[in-house]
Amino acid sequence: AAWRTMTEGLALFETVVVAVPTPGDEEEEEEGGAGGGNTSPALTLLLPPAALVAMGGALTRVLVRVKHVGALDTARSALAALGARLLTDTTKAPVGGSLEQPSSTPRPQRAWPDAWRAAWTAAATSPGGGLDDLVRRSGGLPFFMVALMQAGAAVGGGHAAGSALVRACLADVMGLLGETPAGAAPCAPVDAYAPRVHGFNTLRAVVDDGSLADATAGARTAGLAACLAGLRAAQWPVRNAASLALASLLRRMVGGPPPVAGGDGPPARHALTAGDLFHRLPGLQAVLEGGAVASAASGGGAAAAAGPDAT
Repeated sequence: AAWRTMTEGLALFETVVVAVPTPGDEEEEEEGGAGGGNTSPALTLLLPPAALVAMGGALTRVLVRVKHVGALDTARSALAALGARLLTDTTKAPVGGSLEQPSSTPRPQRAWPDAWRAAWTAAATSPGGGLDDLVRRSGGLPFFMVALMQAGAAVGGGHAAGSALVRACLADVMGLLGETPAGAAPCAPVDAYAPRVHGFNTLRAVVDDGSLADATAGARTAGLAACLAGLRAAQWPVRNAASLALASLLRRMVGGPPPVAGGDGPPARHALTAGDLFHRLPGLQAVLEGGAVASAASGGGAAAAAGPDAT
Protein backbone atom coordinates (compact mmCIF):
# COMPACT_ATOMS: atom_id res chain seq x y z
CA ALA A 1 0.00 0.00 0.00
CA ALA A 2 2.87 2.39 0.80
CA TRP A 3 4.47 1.87 -2.63
CA ARG A 4 1.11 2.31 -4.36
CA THR A 5 0.57 5.57 -2.51
CA MET A 6 3.99 6.81 -3.59
CA THR A 7 3.37 5.77 -7.19
CA GLU A 8 0.01 7.52 -7.29
CA GLY A 9 1.51 10.62 -5.72
CA LEU A 10 4.29 10.71 -8.33
CA ALA A 11 1.76 10.28 -11.14
CA LEU A 12 -0.19 13.23 -9.74
CA PHE A 13 3.09 15.13 -9.54
CA GLU A 14 3.65 14.60 -13.26
CA THR A 15 0.09 15.61 -14.11
CA VAL A 16 0.51 18.89 -12.25
CA VAL A 17 3.83 19.61 -13.98
CA VAL A 18 2.34 19.03 -17.42
CA ALA A 19 -1.07 20.65 -16.92
CA VAL A 20 -0.54 23.72 -14.72
CA PRO A 21 0.67 26.75 -16.71
CA THR A 22 3.79 28.69 -15.77
CA PRO A 23 4.48 32.40 -16.29
CA GLY A 24 6.35 31.47 -19.45
CA ASP A 25 3.20 29.92 -20.93
CA GLU A 26 1.32 33.16 -20.33
CA GLU A 27 4.07 35.20 -22.00
CA GLU A 28 3.97 32.98 -25.09
CA GLU A 29 0.20 33.36 -25.38
CA GLU A 30 0.38 37.15 -25.05
CA GLU A 31 3.14 37.41 -27.67
CA GLY A 32 1.18 35.19 -30.03
CA GLY A 33 -1.95 37.25 -29.57
CA ALA A 34 -4.12 34.20 -29.01
CA GLY A 35 -5.74 33.42 -25.71
CA GLY A 36 -3.53 35.73 -23.72
CA GLY A 37 -6.32 36.54 -21.29
CA ASN A 38 -7.37 32.95 -20.60
CA THR A 39 -4.55 32.07 -18.22
CA SER A 40 -5.34 32.83 -14.59
CA PRO A 41 -2.62 34.83 -12.80
CA ALA A 42 -3.27 32.70 -9.72
CA LEU A 43 -2.39 29.57 -11.68
CA THR A 44 0.82 31.00 -13.09
CA LEU A 45 2.05 31.75 -9.57
CA LEU A 46 1.72 28.08 -8.60
CA LEU A 47 4.70 26.95 -10.64
CA PRO A 48 7.36 29.64 -10.93
CA PRO A 49 10.62 28.38 -12.45
CA ALA A 50 12.35 28.16 -9.07
CA ALA A 51 9.55 25.92 -7.78
CA LEU A 52 9.93 23.61 -10.78
CA VAL A 53 13.63 23.20 -10.08
CA ALA A 54 12.90 22.45 -6.42
CA MET A 55 10.34 19.84 -7.50
CA GLY A 56 13.09 18.21 -9.54
CA GLY A 57 15.20 18.01 -6.41
CA ALA A 58 12.47 16.00 -4.71
CA LEU A 59 12.26 13.63 -7.66
CA THR A 60 16.02 13.10 -7.72
CA ARG A 61 15.93 12.07 -4.07
CA VAL A 62 13.25 9.51 -4.86
CA LEU A 63 15.29 8.09 -7.74
CA VAL A 64 18.42 7.80 -5.60
CA ARG A 65 16.88 6.36 -2.44
CA VAL A 66 13.79 4.34 -3.39
CA LYS A 67 14.14 0.70 -4.48
CA HIS A 68 10.61 -0.14 -5.70
CA VAL A 69 10.58 -0.52 -9.49
CA GLY A 70 7.03 0.77 -9.93
CA ALA A 71 7.76 3.94 -7.98
CA LEU A 72 11.05 4.41 -9.81
CA ASP A 73 9.44 4.15 -13.23
CA THR A 74 6.76 6.68 -12.28
CA ALA A 75 9.42 9.03 -10.88
CA ARG A 76 11.38 8.65 -14.13
CA SER A 77 8.37 9.68 -16.18
CA ALA A 78 7.71 12.67 -13.91
CA LEU A 79 11.32 13.87 -14.00
CA ALA A 80 11.45 13.54 -17.79
CA ALA A 81 8.31 15.64 -18.14
CA LEU A 82 9.65 18.21 -15.68
CA GLY A 83 13.01 18.43 -17.43
CA ALA A 84 11.40 18.87 -20.83
CA ARG A 85 9.24 21.64 -19.45
CA LEU A 86 12.22 23.45 -17.95
CA LEU A 87 14.17 23.14 -21.21
CA THR A 88 11.35 24.76 -23.17
CA ASP A 89 10.51 27.34 -20.50
CA THR A 90 10.28 30.87 -21.92
CA THR A 91 9.99 32.77 -18.65
CA LYS A 92 12.05 35.95 -18.71
CA ALA A 93 12.57 35.80 -14.95
CA PRO A 94 15.77 34.25 -13.53
CA VAL A 95 15.78 30.49 -13.08
CA GLY A 96 17.39 28.72 -10.11
CA GLY A 97 20.26 26.30 -10.23
CA SER A 98 20.71 24.13 -7.15
CA LEU A 99 18.73 21.07 -6.13
CA GLU A 100 17.54 22.11 -2.69
CA GLN A 101 17.56 25.91 -2.73
CA PRO A 102 17.41 27.27 -6.30
CA SER A 103 19.56 30.37 -6.62
CA SER A 104 18.79 33.39 -8.74
CA THR A 105 20.96 33.12 -11.86
CA PRO A 106 20.40 34.61 -15.33
CA ARG A 107 18.28 32.40 -17.49
CA PRO A 108 20.99 31.69 -20.15
CA GLN A 109 23.28 30.32 -17.41
CA ARG A 110 20.68 28.23 -15.58
CA ALA A 111 22.41 25.31 -13.93
CA TRP A 112 19.71 22.78 -13.07
CA PRO A 113 20.82 20.19 -15.67
CA ASP A 114 24.35 20.24 -14.28
CA ALA A 115 23.05 19.97 -10.72
CA TRP A 116 20.88 16.95 -11.52
CA ARG A 117 23.69 15.27 -13.45
CA ALA A 118 26.02 15.91 -10.53
CA ALA A 119 23.48 14.28 -8.20
CA TRP A 120 23.47 11.18 -10.42
CA THR A 121 27.26 10.99 -10.53
CA ALA A 122 27.52 11.47 -6.78
CA ALA A 123 25.05 8.67 -6.14
CA ALA A 124 26.79 6.33 -8.62
CA THR A 125 30.25 6.89 -7.15
CA SER A 126 29.47 7.32 -3.46
CA PRO A 127 30.88 4.61 -1.17
CA GLY A 128 28.62 2.45 0.94
CA GLY A 129 26.11 1.32 -1.70
CA GLY A 130 27.80 -2.05 -2.15
CA LEU A 131 25.92 -5.19 -3.02
CA ASP A 132 22.60 -3.75 -1.87
CA ASP A 133 22.49 -1.64 -5.05
CA LEU A 134 24.30 -4.06 -7.34
CA VAL A 135 21.81 -6.89 -6.83
CA ARG A 136 19.01 -4.48 -7.84
CA ARG A 137 20.66 -3.58 -11.16
CA SER A 138 21.77 -0.26 -9.63
CA GLY A 139 18.34 0.61 -8.26
CA GLY A 140 17.07 3.96 -9.48
CA LEU A 141 20.28 5.17 -11.14
CA PRO A 142 19.37 3.88 -14.63
CA PHE A 143 15.87 5.39 -14.28
CA PHE A 144 17.44 8.68 -13.22
CA MET A 145 19.73 8.96 -16.23
CA VAL A 146 17.08 7.79 -18.70
CA ALA A 147 14.76 10.52 -17.40
CA LEU A 148 17.38 13.23 -17.97
CA MET A 149 18.11 12.01 -21.48
CA GLN A 150 14.42 11.66 -22.31
CA ALA A 151 13.93 15.28 -21.28
CA GLY A 152 16.67 16.36 -23.66
CA ALA A 153 15.45 14.17 -26.51
CA ALA A 154 11.80 15.22 -26.05
CA VAL A 155 12.44 18.83 -27.04
CA GLY A 156 13.86 17.79 -30.41
CA GLY A 157 17.25 17.65 -32.03
CA GLY A 158 17.00 21.29 -33.11
CA HIS A 159 16.91 22.50 -29.49
CA ALA A 160 20.47 23.34 -28.46
CA ALA A 161 19.91 22.88 -24.73
CA GLY A 162 18.23 19.50 -25.22
CA SER A 163 21.00 18.18 -27.47
CA ALA A 164 23.66 19.44 -25.06
CA LEU A 165 21.96 17.68 -22.15
CA VAL A 166 21.87 14.36 -24.00
CA ARG A 167 25.56 14.62 -24.92
CA ALA A 168 26.54 15.54 -21.38
CA CYS A 169 24.55 12.64 -19.92
CA LEU A 170 26.19 10.21 -22.33
CA ALA A 171 29.59 11.52 -21.29
CA ASP A 172 28.69 10.97 -17.63
CA VAL A 173 27.73 7.36 -18.28
CA MET A 174 30.75 6.61 -20.45
CA GLY A 175 33.00 8.14 -17.82
CA LEU A 176 32.17 5.32 -15.41
CA LEU A 177 32.84 2.44 -17.80
CA GLY A 178 36.62 2.46 -17.62
CA GLU A 179 38.59 0.35 -15.17
CA THR A 180 40.17 2.18 -12.23
CA PRO A 181 43.45 1.07 -10.59
CA ALA A 182 41.59 0.42 -7.33
CA GLY A 183 39.07 -1.83 -9.05
CA ALA A 184 41.54 -3.84 -11.13
CA ALA A 185 42.47 -6.38 -8.48
CA PRO A 186 40.35 -9.55 -8.21
CA CYS A 187 40.05 -8.99 -4.45
CA ALA A 188 39.08 -5.31 -4.77
CA PRO A 189 36.35 -4.10 -2.38
CA VAL A 190 32.85 -3.62 -3.75
CA ASP A 191 33.05 0.17 -3.59
CA ALA A 192 36.09 0.09 -5.92
CA TYR A 193 34.22 -1.43 -8.87
CA ALA A 194 30.56 -0.64 -8.06
CA PRO A 195 30.57 2.64 -10.09
CA ARG A 196 31.61 0.69 -13.18
CA VAL A 197 28.72 -1.74 -12.66
CA HIS A 198 26.34 1.20 -12.29
CA GLY A 199 27.69 2.63 -15.52
CA PHE A 200 27.06 -0.57 -17.48
CA ASN A 201 23.58 -1.00 -15.98
CA THR A 202 22.73 2.58 -16.90
CA LEU A 203 24.13 2.16 -20.42
CA ARG A 204 21.95 -0.90 -20.88
CA ALA A 205 18.83 1.02 -19.77
CA VAL A 206 19.64 3.93 -22.07
CA VAL A 207 20.21 1.66 -25.08
CA ASP A 208 17.03 -0.32 -24.42
CA ASP A 209 14.89 2.83 -24.40
CA GLY A 210 13.43 3.23 -27.87
CA SER A 211 12.81 6.96 -27.49
CA LEU A 212 16.57 7.50 -27.16
CA ALA A 213 17.60 5.40 -30.18
CA ASP A 214 18.45 8.35 -32.42
CA ALA A 215 19.90 10.54 -29.66
CA THR A 216 22.37 7.88 -28.55
CA ALA A 217 23.40 6.50 -31.94
CA GLY A 218 26.73 8.32 -31.93
CA ALA A 219 27.89 6.69 -28.69
CA ARG A 220 27.19 3.06 -29.57
CA THR A 221 30.62 2.25 -30.97
CA ALA A 222 32.37 3.60 -27.86
CA GLY A 223 29.87 1.75 -25.69
CA LEU A 224 30.55 -1.48 -27.55
CA ALA A 225 34.29 -1.16 -26.99
CA ALA A 226 33.74 -0.41 -23.30
CA CYS A 227 31.53 -3.49 -22.92
CA LEU A 228 34.10 -5.73 -24.55
CA ALA A 229 36.74 -4.33 -22.20
CA GLY A 230 34.39 -4.95 -19.30
CA LEU A 231 34.20 -8.64 -20.19
CA ARG A 232 37.86 -8.92 -19.20
CA ALA A 233 37.31 -7.43 -15.74
CA ALA A 234 38.47 -9.37 -12.69
CA GLN A 235 35.09 -9.14 -10.92
CA TRP A 236 32.06 -11.13 -11.98
CA PRO A 237 29.54 -8.29 -11.30
CA VAL A 238 31.40 -6.10 -13.79
CA ARG A 239 31.56 -8.85 -16.42
CA ASN A 240 27.88 -9.66 -15.92
CA ALA A 241 26.77 -6.04 -16.26
CA ALA A 242 29.01 -5.57 -19.31
CA SER A 243 27.63 -8.68 -21.02
CA LEU A 244 24.03 -7.52 -20.52
CA ALA A 245 24.85 -4.06 -21.85
CA LEU A 246 26.68 -5.63 -24.80
CA ALA A 247 23.65 -7.76 -25.66
CA SER A 248 21.43 -4.65 -25.65
CA LEU A 249 23.89 -2.76 -27.83
CA LEU A 250 24.11 -5.56 -30.36
CA ARG A 251 20.32 -5.82 -30.57
CA ARG A 252 20.12 -2.08 -31.16
CA MET A 253 23.03 -1.90 -33.63
CA VAL A 254 22.58 -5.13 -35.57
CA GLY A 255 19.01 -6.16 -34.94
CA GLY A 256 17.59 -9.33 -36.39
CA PRO A 257 14.30 -11.03 -37.27
CA PRO A 258 11.87 -11.92 -34.49
CA PRO A 259 11.90 -15.51 -33.21
CA VAL A 260 9.58 -18.02 -34.81
CA ALA A 261 6.41 -18.76 -32.84
CA GLY A 262 6.90 -21.93 -30.87
CA GLY A 263 10.61 -22.10 -31.68
CA ASP A 264 13.84 -21.10 -30.05
CA GLY A 265 14.99 -18.61 -32.68
CA PRO A 266 14.67 -17.40 -36.26
CA PRO A 267 14.86 -19.83 -39.18
CA ALA A 268 18.38 -20.75 -40.20
CA ARG A 269 18.08 -18.93 -43.52
CA HIS A 270 17.30 -15.66 -41.68
CA ALA A 271 19.79 -16.06 -38.84
CA LEU A 272 22.57 -13.53 -38.48
CA THR A 273 25.90 -14.98 -39.58
CA ALA A 274 29.37 -14.03 -38.37
CA GLY A 275 30.02 -12.44 -41.76
CA ASP A 276 26.92 -10.25 -41.39
CA LEU A 277 27.98 -9.20 -37.90
CA PHE A 278 31.49 -8.10 -38.88
CA HIS A 279 30.18 -6.44 -42.06
CA ARG A 280 27.77 -4.28 -40.05
CA LEU A 281 30.36 -3.60 -37.32
CA PRO A 282 33.66 -3.28 -39.20
CA GLY A 283 35.62 -2.20 -36.12
CA LEU A 284 34.55 -5.17 -34.03
CA GLN A 285 37.16 -7.58 -35.37
CA ALA A 286 40.07 -5.35 -34.35
CA VAL A 287 38.64 -4.97 -30.85
CA LEU A 288 38.18 -8.72 -30.44
CA GLU A 289 41.66 -9.44 -31.75
CA GLY A 290 43.11 -6.94 -29.30
CA GLY A 291 41.27 -8.64 -26.46
CA ALA A 292 42.55 -12.03 -27.53
CA VAL A 293 46.13 -10.75 -27.62
CA ALA A 294 45.74 -9.22 -24.15
CA SER A 295 44.28 -12.45 -22.81
CA ALA A 296 47.14 -14.51 -24.23
CA ALA A 297 49.71 -12.09 -22.85
CA SER A 298 48.19 -12.31 -19.39
CA GLY A 299 48.39 -16.09 -19.43
CA GLY A 300 44.67 -16.55 -18.85
CA GLY A 301 43.65 -15.62 -15.34
CA ALA A 302 40.90 -13.05 -15.02
CA ALA A 303 40.91 -12.29 -18.72
CA ALA A 304 40.21 -15.90 -19.60
CA ALA A 305 37.17 -15.83 -17.36
CA ALA A 306 35.54 -13.41 -19.78
CA GLY A 307 35.01 -16.21 -22.29
CA PRO A 308 31.59 -17.47 -21.11
CA ASP A 309 30.27 -13.93 -20.70
CA ALA A 310 31.43 -12.92 -24.16
CA THR A 311 29.75 -15.95 -25.67
